[in-house]
Amino acid sequence: MSSVSIAFKYQDDITEQAPKDCPPKDATQRDIVAFRFVNKPISDKDFQTYVREGKLQRMTNLKHEAKCRCCGLSMFNTQEAAIRKYNNIKPHPASTDVSFTHLAKGDIKKKHGFCTEPKPTGGHFTLFEFAGIDLKGEFAIVSEL
Repeated sequence: MSSVSIAFKYQDDITEQAPKDCPPKDATQRDIVAFRFVNKPISDKDFQTYVREGKLQRMTNLKHEAKCRCCGLSMFNTQEAAIRKYNNIKPHPASTDVSFTHLAKGDIKKKHGFCTEPKPTGGHFTLFEFAGIDLKGEFAIVSEL
């Protein structure tokens, strides 16, 4: 990531939770197809970070990298990867708050923010949105979960 000062949508959360190297230095602006868990109809609540949802308070002993990821939006690079993840987390006892009902697809553009590299196993990546970005209109539901 460049050293130019960039305003992120959740800059206050980044500064408080993970002020050093967040977003990670290897996060870049890129055009990428993304899949995200949402509800129907899609609303602003579907594009909140773990920090904004209050979930970080329940997570103890998180390393810096994990706290940083909680300041961004979780996405997947394929529909299959997203569904596989959903099926793995839904029955987990700690995931009683998994209340998403649908999967949405959108096109992340360089103008939206910085993305981490999708993980080779699982296809997960984190998007750190720029200030002023509203992704709600960029995503459309593709399937029920």
